[in-house]
Amino acid sequence: MNRHNTLAVLLVFVFIITAQSLPAYGDSPVTSTAFSLDYLDQPMVRQTLAANGVISDQISLYLASPEPGPELKAAVINGLYSGANVWDVRDNAYRFAMLIHGRPPAGLDPEELDADELLVIGYLTLLDDYFNPADALAWLSRARTLAPRSFTIAIVEALAQAQTALFESDWPSVWQSVKTVAGDPELTEDRLKPQALQTILEYLVLYRSPEDDVLVNLDRQILVFRTDPVIRRDRTLVPWQELAAALEVQSTVSGSKLTLTGNGTTIILDPAHNRATLNGRLVTLDQTSVVLGNQLMIPLRFTAESFGAAVHWDSPARKVEVSLSRETDGTD
Repeated sequence: MNRHNTLAVLLVFVFIITAQSLPAYGDSPVTSTAFSLDYLDQPMVRQTLAANGVISDQISLYLASPEPGPELKAAVINGLYSGANVWDVRDNAYRFAMLIHGRPPAGLDPEELDADELLVIGYLTLLDDYFNPADALAWLSRARTLAPRSFTIAIVEALAQAQTALFESDWPSVWQSVKTVAGDPELTEDRLKPQALQTILEYLVLYRSPEDDVLVNLDRQILVFRTDPVIRRDRTLVPWQELAAALEVQSTVSGSKLTLTGNGTTIILDPAHNRATLNGRLVTLDQTSVVLGNQLMIPLRFTAESFGAAVHWDSPARKVEVSLSRETDGTD
């Protein structure tokens, strides 16, 4: 083998090794979020995963039925695509519309459809041709208007928006689109399973830029907040509601004071003072709680460690790892 051929082989080898070490940015928010796999307890999801990507009359009738909630319909549609190995342009939205409505999607009036029907047409359209999410967004945005508290409709719309941002090379918006919905406390209806949401977040977070926000993981699960975490005096502050829920502690608010209780521990935080009470003992904080807008933000490390968790700050990634294994790990 001559010198030039040897160099060419070496370059190909380096490219292959390097490519294998990179995040899967070549995938997309729509095609790489197989949350249907978190619904394998549902017979219809298992059936769609084995359907080789082609919608059947039985699946269509299931999606048209008023009984399954939007979250199950979304899982079935997701499974219809996650179970196939081919990602060519498809016509499942057309097949569904013709069977159920007797007209193709282009012949349907969105004003005559309810939120569930719009979700089904919109999500099928999105996955039929994920290179053109604009058509799907028209259906999904209308569904969101009719069901403003539906988490499922909002997260599917966010995936379509993230897909649009990806094609526009706006990578930070890919993550932000979904993160904003995931942390919205007003979306109380049609919630996905927690692990299904994690499946979505674990892929979308690949597009996050560390300078954009602070990421918090609890036992390797991504936490999302109604207000983004902030850093004050080298300490991370987070909204108290999500942290209390994640730590599984009870909370009471009285005036400006927040009391958290669990596992034999009680702490009292008050943004008016730089001290907290830990089991009746005053503790001086290097960063007290603060109120941003109407949201009380509390010190993450002090609160988590008070309840026995370990906290580690990853400075380059601007990420906090919280572990309930009770082992001390690093500083922030």
